[in-house]
Amino acid sequence: MAPENPEAWYDLATTQAGLGKSNEALQSLGKALGLSAQRLAKQPKAPDLRKMAATNQSFASLHNRPEFQKLVAQQ
Repeated sequence: MAPENPEAWYDLATTQAGLGKSNEALQSLGKALGLSAQRLAKQPKAPDLRKMAATNQSFASLHNRPEFQKLVAQQ
């Protein structure tokens, strides 16, 4: 319903991670963080989902994966 909404993709990623669908979660999180970065470029006071993801325990199962580390390290 809101394909350009970073929070929608972020929420999907947390759900997928909770269901053990790591690859899907990483793809959704990548989309969320990309959209969040675009929004931050226009609205610097918007929430930074990259920072949130780095500490979100919903992604605990992904924290050690190189793909996750790459996503949250991007600036």
